[in-house]
Formats: sequence, C-alpha cells, structure tokens
Amino acid sequence: AKVDDFQEQFLFYSVFPVTIPAHCRAQLAEFCVRANFGTVIGNFELAIETGTLRYKTSIDVYGSVLEIEMIRQLIETNLSMVDQYWPALMQLIYGGVSPVDALKSLEETSLEEIAA
Repeated sequence: AKVDDFQEQFLFYSVFPVTIPAHCRAQLAEFCVRANFGTVIGNFELAIETGTLRYKTSIDVYGSVLEIEMIRQLIETNLSMVDQYWPALMQLIYGGVSPVDALKSLEETSLEEIAA
C-alpha cells in the first residue's frame, strides 16, 4: 500500500509471487492488455524487463478525506481480481495456453459459477 500525500492518492498493489519467465512476457503483456480492457477499478501491470506482475487499485482523494471504507473496498477489489485471474495466468505461464484461450477459460468458469 502506498499513500501519496502530495498527489493525495492511495494505491494498493498485489505483487504476484511468480516471476514471469522471459519467454512468456510478450504473451502475458497481451493478456494484461486484454484483461485491462473494460476493467473499471484497477489494472494489471507487467515490468517487461524483470517479469514482475502486479495488480493495482487506486483512488484520488483530492479535496476529500480518505476513509477506512474506501481503503477496504480498494483492497477487497484488488484481492478479488487477483484470485479471479490467477488460474488463467497460471494456464498461460505454465500450460502453454494463449492469452485469448486463458481469458476465455476464465469467462467460461465464471459463467458456470453464475449458473450453479
């Protein structure tokens, strides 16, 4: 977590406990772009040079007061997204699945859970 007093922002990062192998980074970058499209709160970030992957949620509180409830919601959203996307990321990194297929698998799983 990071509080930027000058910018009046609160940021929360989840750093994935896996270094993305160099041979997977281009595909993972595509995955991040596809996953980020349409995401309302937060985004995936990939450091191409190091293979560090993280998910960031943030809020600008300029002219307002940062409340505990705001922080709780950002953290919960962040952790929920990491949990939701983890299986697809593992398929992409270790299963040789394409970014499109990994995300499609994630969508199918989500639909199955809704139907159940």
